[in-house]
Amino acid sequence: MGNDCHDEGSDGEQPADGESSGPAERPDVPLTPSAIFGLLADRRPRFLLYVLYERGGTMTLDELAPHLAAIENETTSESLTPKTEERVRARLHHADVPKLAERGLVTYDSDSGAVTLTDAGEGLEPYLEFAREREPLDVGAFLRRCRRDLEE
Repeated sequence: MGNDCHDEGSDGEQPADGESSGPAERPDVPLTPSAIFGLLADRRPRFLLYVLYERGGTMTLDELAPHLAAIENETTSESLTPKTEERVRARLHHADVPKLAERGLVTYDSDSGAVTLTDAGEGLEPYLEFAREREPLDVGAFLRRCRRDLEE
């Protein structure tokens, strides 16, 4: 009798040896719920997607970094040190945004710093709403602060 609950690797996860698995990284291959929830499990990419979705799809790393640093450090963007903000910006540039771009959820223009939600990223709306409803932090208040800070 076989194990009916095993994972056959169709969720787009990386193989155990750390090498990339070709088709899982192609944007034209639909993401499985497992892969989507894996991406949304980390707070920074999840909040990055919340903001992009709320703001109509495009923001620069310079605009995103202070908001994401503030939520991570449970403070306001005005209270952040330049070092803290730069650490988050670097992580966005080198890890979080490339991970989302590999999955076809965002595009990133390194010249302008613009991160843009793709059609596939827009398709995450039900998952983001599910996460937002269960988020221990007040996502609505976070997004209102982002809007207010950007309008100033």
